[in-house]
Parts: sequence; C-alpha cells; structure tokens
Amino acid sequence: MPYDERDYMRRLRTIGVLAAAVTALALLPGSASAAGGSSGSAGSAGSGVRAVKADRSVDVRGTTNVTRTNGFAVYTEFTGTMAAGAEQYWIWTNIGLNTAYRVGFNPAGASTSSPCSFEVVNDFYERLASGERRYHFIFRNISGISCGATVLLSAASAVTGPSAGGMNPGETKVLTHNLGQDGTNAYLAGLVPSGATSSQTCQFKVLRTWYHRLRQGDVSTPTYLKVEVQNVGAITCVANLEVGSDPVDSLLPTYTLNPGQQTVKHWNNANPTSAVHLISIQPEEVGCAIEVTRYYYRQVINSNGASERELYFTLRNVGTIACSFRPSLARI
Repeated sequence: MPYDERDYMRRLRTIGVLAAAVTALALLPGSASAAGGSSGSAGSAGSGVRAVKADRSVDVRGTTNVTRTNGFAVYTEFTGTMAAGAEQYWIWTNIGLNTAYRVGFNPAGASTSSPCSFEVVNDFYERLASGERRYHFIFRNISGISCGATVLLSAASAVTGPSAGGMNPGETKVLTHNLGQDGTNAYLAGLVPSGATSSQTCQFKVLRTWYHRLRQGDVSTPTYLKVEVQNVGAITCVANLEVGSDPVDSLLPTYTLNPGQQTVKHWNNANPTSAVHLISIQPEEVGCAIEVTRYYYRQVINSNGASERELYFTLRNVGTIACSFRPSLARI
C-alpha cells in the first residue's frame, strides 16, 4: 500500500450515523492525511506521529443505511464530489469477530471521455481494550476528474485461521491457511487483533495475499492462502487470521503468467452495483503462486450514454515457475 506504515492512530474522531458529529484526534498509519498528500512504499519505516481526523465513523447498529446480503450488513453512503487524487479516511466500528470485511464502490460522475474510478489505498483492523473491533480504511479518487462514489461496506462469514502470535510494532509475518482443493468459494482475509491496553490499541493489517498450490503427501495438492500481516500499532500484541468465504458467482478463463509477470483484468458490467466482489485464484500446477495485488472500481459512460460499472484487478506470478490459473469472483 502507498503509505508509510510506522505512523499510528491513537485517538478517533467519531461521527454518529444519525446524530451530531463528535470530534476526537486520530493518529493514522500513513504519511498522507485523509485529505490527500504524499505517499511512501509499503511496509517502509518512518518516523514521527501526526494527528489527523477521520472523515467518517460508522456504527451500523440502528442506522437506516443498511441492507442485508447473505445475512450481513452492507452499509452504503455517498462520498460527495471528491477532487481527482483526494482521499477520505473512514472507520467501521463495533464490527463482528467471525467476519472479514471488504469495501467496494459504485462510482458516479463519469463522462464519455473521462471514467470515474475509486480504490482503497490503505486499511487495517484495530482492537480496543474494551474488546471492540474496528475496521479502518482510506480510499482515493484515482480518476483524472472530480467525481464521487457510493461506498459499500460489506463482510463475509469467516473461520478462524492461524495466530500470528506476539508481534512487535512494524514486524511482519506470513500466515498460511489450507483451502484444500475447493474451487466453489472465493476467499477474503481478515484479522482479529488482541492484547490492547488501557492506553494503546492493538492494530494489524493485511499487507499481501496470494494463492499457492503445493503437494501434500503422495497424492493431495491443496491450494494454500498465504497472508502477510503487519503489526501497525505502537505495542507488541497478537492477531488471529480470519478467512471469509462466499460461493463463486463467476469463473474467468484460464491465464498463464511467467515468474514475476503480472496482468490487469477487468470485469464488465459488475452488477448489481450494490455488490462488493471477492477475487480468488485457482492455481493449476503444483508450485504455482499467484497474488492479487490490487483492485478498484470504475464507472464508464458508453457511446450510447449508458452507465457501466467495471471491476479492475491486477494479478502477479510471485512463484518460481510459469503457471496457469483461473480467477474466480464472488459477490457479497
């Protein structure tokens, strides 16, 4: 992610969904403020702490802006018009424990010559001493024009995977979860931090996720979900991996990439426009390792004047052999 991971959030600005705003200070992991600014490389070490304010804090309990998809709350809210390159920082509070969270967008404001695109550029999970779990995310208008988007906050039911154990601030670790040979579900990695104190919360983020097919024994060749996590807080604490899943809705064609090669794919008519998508990989060869490095949503206006939402995502071969694979999509 294009942020310096050593700046940390300490206090939060809470804005009630149906009530008046309540102001507090926040220390955001990243070198750019919620209004925009310069960015650094993923996982790079930085110095100093800056106070910034969250643009939005959403507690979905009791709000009327929630619909239900597969039993989970999907909160929707329009960003308003944002300048090209502008960012907003949101917090989803009081989130469940056995769930993994995902943000999607339904951009609006494109023209026939200029698309409107939005992307999450940083996110992390936080746990308070009270036990409350929170999901933080920063998103950006990556278009060349001013436009807006409906933010879609969604979730997938999750099972508990391995624990990262105690990790120091800034430390990274790769966790592994066996998916078996299941090609019927798409997956999403989430984190449940623990170990907060009365003065410091516990904060972890998912840095990378990739799919690696390996041999297990003489016959079995399961696919493993590999998840690199980082402690982005100020104290040593723990996080458990939560692996969300949902049935596959669409299976894309088979692609082949050489080691280090990447490709950008897009899904036209990413409907319904209220849906958030999970992107998974089904590797074919033993040893094949494919990472989903990026995703974003784009609105285009076709020549006939019709609006269309598209999902773009980047895939990279992070293994040592050329391999074939099929991307799969689920809607949550």
